[in-house]
Amino acid sequence: VTAADMVRRIPGFAIDDGHRFEPGPWAVWRASLYHAPLRPKRGTHLRYIVGPSGGVVVLAVGDRPLAWQVLARESDKEWFDGLLHAFHILDLFAVRRLNLPAIAHISVQGATEAEGEWDALAKSNGRAIQRVPGPPYDAHMVAFGAALGALDPTKETLNLAKSIQDPPRVLSM
Repeated sequence: VTAADMVRRIPGFAIDDGHRFEPGPWAVWRASLYHAPLRPKRGTHLRYIVGPSGGVVVLAVGDRPLAWQVLARESDKEWFDGLLHAFHILDLFAVRRLNLPAIAHISVQGATEAEGEWDALAKSNGRAIQRVPGPPYDAHMVAFGAALGALDPTKETLNLAKSIQDPPRVLSM
């Protein structure tokens, strides 16, 4: 019995049962868009989805996430530096690696920090930051986003199990 055979026996790894395995940031992104769709849809977006223990910063075009960075909350100074660093890294990645325009829209969801911190971040990166409604980043949000993905298994998403799943049967297609 190979490791791949053992993994195939785990419920949820067969293609025809409609389950997928995906990273938490993708699920968080889906949950975030459920609560606050991107406005406007055009352009390169950066969304900070934050909570008491950390967060995720997602670079996207339309509803499609292109890259993300997970953030841990240590001290206030390190947190602010991490938020600013994530902006610069993802902006650079968008422009130089993906040949996209610079980040045009920035939004933040789940922030409990004072407005002053986000105002300082907006001033240092030269762009306005829009506050959007939605829950803070935590395990419940990841689970909610994964559940939303299971509602429509035909919708395109990132499936980490695809390389070890059996091909779909002709009858199921």
